[in-house]
Amino acid sequence: MDFGHIVFNATLARDFNCTSGGPLDICTICEVLGCEWDIPGGPGWVEQEPTFTAVTFEIGNQKSVFVSMPGEALTELGTNVRTTMTQLGFNITLLFGYTNNYMMYFCPPDEYVLGGYECVLTLWGINTATMIYDGSVNAVKAAMMT
Repeated sequence: MDFGHIVFNATLARDFNCTSGGPLDICTICEVLGCEWDIPGGPGWVEQEPTFTAVTFEIGNQKSVFVSMPGEALTELGTNVRTTMTQLGFNITLLFGYTNNYMMYFCPPDEYVLGGYECVLTLWGINTATMIYDGSVNAVKAAMMT
């Protein structure tokens, strides 16, 4: 799954919850001007084509799945993956973060807009968690076909 180049978004409003005031009134100025400081990252910063892995197995009547994620998922993303795994018929879901690659944090859209270090380090923007979710679920569906 190709994520493409990162875009590190470093806006004052996003990083510091700053929409007015600040040194030299920079937050007010940036709120009016819509300052966006996106720093594009190229190949080599972090993995851009992560590997997602899933292993499914059954012991007794318990269907289990191990799912890899190439970084740190925030709770909401993990909960969404677990819910989908339950819908796919799995009784036990184990999520393995920091597996195969490291792509920093995966902040869901509703938290991404709040800012903070985890959201700032969600390197592919507001839809990063959605891409990670899709990669994980697709790996499980592929494992189910074998």
